[in-house]
Amino acid sequence: MSGQSSGSGFLMSAVVHGDSLLNEQEKELSQRLRRLYPAVNENETPLPRSWSPKDKFRYVGLSQNNLRVHYKGHGKTPKDAASVRATHPIPAACGVYYFEVTIISKGRDGYIGIGLSAQGVSMNRLPGETPSPACLSARLSACLSVCLSAAVCLSVCLSICLSACCCLSACLTVCRLSV
Repeated sequence: MSGQSSGSGFLMSAVVHGDSLLNEQEKELSQRLRRLYPAVNENETPLPRSWSPKDKFRYVGLSQNNLRVHYKGHGKTPKDAASVRATHPIPAACGVYYFEVTIISKGRDGYIGIGLSAQGVSMNRLPGETPSPACLSARLSACLSVCLSAAVCLSVCLSICLSACCCLSACLTVCRLSV
């Protein structure tokens, strides 16, 4: 009995330690975001921190606390594209907003688009392919490095300037094309 008791105590201790480590990491992240974006009141306009399980196309799967995106579609045509938006739009108070996306794998014939889109833009298209007054996108192919006009440069990270009327969300589109 004593062996089971000490084993349970160790497990409970590990869980509590893991929770406190997570809380500490969240606290550090919040402090860093306050330093980077001092004009943003997160109670009024929260910063995007993960992908939205509610604002995605059905071919998109999410894992690891909605931080990892994977494609679950057929990938036969460009119309099989699937997008997911961030949980919150980028607050205009940011001025300049920066985010990074790590591409783990595009698959054999994969195609990945990273960009910004307004709410209501179709989630089964690449960013920028649906007519919208505010859309910015970059297509990533084999090289994963594309320079865009307007002094925005993407090499699996994106930095953007926002105007006061902007209400855009980070958007990731994935599809697999069989050529």
